Amino acid sequence: MDEPERGYHISFKPRWAAGGTLVYSAAGNAPAPSGNMVSSKKPLSSEHKDVRFARFNSPKDTVTTSLQLQLQQSPITSAETSFAAIAESLAHPETPDAQHERAVWRLASILFDPIEIGCVDLTKNIPTARVAELESRIRRDALSNFWTELVHTEAAQHAKDASSSEEKAIAFLSGNSIEDACSALLEGRDFRLATIVAQLPGNTKSKEMMAKQIESWRSQNMISEMTEPVRALYELLAGNTCISEGKLGASEDKAPAFGISSRFGLDWRRSFGLRLWFSKANESLADAVQLYVDDIAAGKETVRPVPYFTEQSLAASWNDTNAQGNEDTLLGLLKLYSRQLSSNTGDVRSLVTGLLSPASVSGSPLNARLSWQLATLLRKKGILTTAELSNASLDELSLTLSSQLEAADELVFATNVLLHLTNESVRERHIRDLLCRRASALYDAGNPDALPTVLTQDFGLPEQWLWHARALYARSMLDDHNAEVTYLLRAGDSTQAHTVLCRTVGPTAIIERDYDSLRELLGLFYDMLPAGAIENWRTGGQVYFDYIHLLDLVNRDDDASRASRKELLDRLTQALPGILEGRVGKVDLEERVAVGEMAGLVKAEVEKMGREERGVDRNLIARLPVAGGKYAKQGVDFSRAYYRGIVA
Repeated sequence: MDEPERGYHISFKPRWAAGGTLVYSAAGNAPAPSGNMVSSKKPLSSEHKDVRFARFNSPKDTVTTSLQLQLQQSPITSAETSFAAIAESLAHPETPDAQHERAVWRLASILFDPIEIGCVDLTKNIPTARVAELESRIRRDALSNFWTELVHTEAAQHAKDASSSEEKAIAFLSGNSIEDACSALLEGRDFRLATIVAQLPGNTKSKEMMAKQIESWRSQNMISEMTEPVRALYELLAGNTCISEGKLGASEDKAPAFGISSRFGLDWRRSFGLRLWFSKANESLADAVQLYVDDIAAGKETVRPVPYFTEQSLAASWNDTNAQGNEDTLLGLLKLYSRQLSSNTGDVRSLVTGLLSPASVSGSPLNARLSWQLATLLRKKGILTTAELSNASLDELSLTLSSQLEAADELVFATNVLLHLTNESVRERHIRDLLCRRASALYDAGNPDALPTVLTQDFGLPEQWLWHARALYARSMLDDHNAEVTYLLRAGDSTQAHTVLCRTVGPTAIIERDYDSLRELLGLFYDMLPAGAIENWRTGGQVYFDYIHLLDLVNRDDDASRASRKELLDRLTQALPGILEGRVGKVDLEERVAVGEMAGLVKAEVEKMGREERGVDRNLIARLPVAGGKYAKQGVDFSRAYYRGIVA
């Protein structure tokens, strides 16, 4: 074995401990964990290495009012849950994360909720018979109003910082504020341009006329005499929201080309807004989205739709090498709504993968809460099919969020999320594993017989699962094997309960003379199990039951007690040897001592009743596993009995 391999074998291996704690070793001067993991306990220091303890750091937005609303309406996410209701639960967002999430839910409501819910402000004055006919137009106008509100703050700040009236007008137009744009131009005394801008968004004919006029100016070498803000305004009037073409030629006639969004520092939301409000595709929401997507794909638009946390340079919990490749969730929803019925399933699946990726939605692959909420609702409402969002992908999100909630000590929510797993056997396995890991939350010292009703009644979990988890907790954390046996019986695991009784509880009670608790526990077996339910009961629990019964009869001398005592001794002399036989090397010391103690009493009672002289098979008595020094006394007794028989 070479040195590296030897070092591996003698090294301290990282391992998981109770409560989701990672135990590992590190040099004393190694940095403490940060980001997705934090220290959970003080390290154990030594000369060369420290033993450290860490756990996953649950994001602050793990449990939100939106998640509570979605899960509290029913154990399984209901299709009746509206995006609008979830958005309303976040009515007063304070952090950038909460503000973005509310925007996501509001946009989802406009695009996917029933129109009378998602666009209520626009439909209340329209006859019901015409709502369906005008649905696409209503949703487009509702999106326009929402998008105007979404970009208002950035547009207003841009206008405040603008260096010219024309640039200020562009800033206002990027927020769909035509009136403010005209006012800015009037303040700059550009009356002609203010008059034309007032006609925005214009129609197809006016846009074509302005496009021809720009081309005429270009051919006449006049655009070089215009400032870029003025050129950009004319381009918007012509329905061009992407690139203003330049002019080659002599230096005095040369004009550079520029992208409108990048030149004036617009973010992607305002860049898309220009297409939604002023492009040649502004009459259709789907066409406006497709125009923006095509411009991005062709490289014409250089302002990429990065997520808000990348755009705002918020502190990341991990090093994302594809940060610039992620897209904002808002654009993903717009693309999902705008997909054609004839769209290739593979293309839609690729779109959905990016849309619901936790790294794109929240900025961390370990924070799947919002991704999971979107995914479950989109599937429940039929907006996404199984072919577009597979069960495997949905289950992966469920498992990630459940682990996230478990790290936040939210057992009920974690269990609720696991109920959404699509495969029944996988769902059972993960829920039972979760209950076993977090069994401490199921245990109430003040009321040990109670179970959380939210899990058993509201979620419909079998009580046996919870009792089994509590049995594990009683054994591993409380070191209470009596409680373990009780809980295993309630869990319906009579075989394991019997094993614990015979290997641990019974021997300990015999050695410690704690007969009352053993008697009570044995009574549970008789009360809760039918006769013959346990295969090896005769050489197991029955032995302890008979021994306790024998102790009760030792000092009684009536005929009924003597008869019962004889019957018990008959069974014990036959059963006790079988407990240890065939188990060489598999019997704990406590069990061996306890069996010896019981055998000693049985032997003494047999002698006391004089059963040897009444024809009892001495081989059975000789096989009794009498404890310790009693073997010597037993040999002497048998020798005396033997020679007494010869003399007689």
